[in-house]
Amino acid sequence: GALFTVTVNCVDENWNKVSSPVPNPQVKVNTSDLYDTDPTAQYLSGGARSFNVTLVTAGSALLTAVDLASTYTQSVSPTITVNVNDPVKLQLIVPGEGAVAGTTTGKTGTASGQTAGTAFTATVNCVDANWNKVIAANPTVKINTNDIYDSEHTDAALSSGEGTFSVTPRTAGTLYVTAGDVALTYTSN
Repeated sequence: GALFTVTVNCVDENWNKVSSPVPNPQVKVNTSDLYDTDPTAQYLSGGARSFNVTLVTAGSALLTAVDLASTYTQSVSPTITVNVNDPVKLQLIVPGEGAVAGTTTGKTGTASGQTAGTAFTATVNCVDANWNKVIAANPTVKINTNDIYDSEHTDAALSSGEGTFSVTPRTAGTLYVTAGDVALTYTSN
């Protein structure tokens, strides 16, 4: 989620920047991050151009500079380590859903129907703004539902940024489940 700048230079076969004649191809910088927004293509100026990049998925990434006219050979960066950012919210995952860091919603799938009187597991993750799990953040979490007849849920601290909680709805109908940070440090989705 942190912006950084990369510079693309037009170079010869020995990696010397070419200054005369000044080549100014239109270049696109692509990233291997499936969920970020790649910078728009731009023409180099004086054989160089800086591009702003913001990677959103923790892990590793590669950047590739591509000449859109295919005159010059593309260049691929070494592997870049992308660290999680500071924790800012809780992510609640129920059956039928999966966590997907870097996406707009942080989830995939749709909550599946449950049966009154039958327990199911809800997972709570402490995440950064881009839904990357922050394993060092372990707030104490409270699970709440709109079912006035379900059992009171025990508060529990997350471990390595994650926790699982048993939920047993008692009343048929639409069930709303929320995860709250007892210390009110993080918001939930």
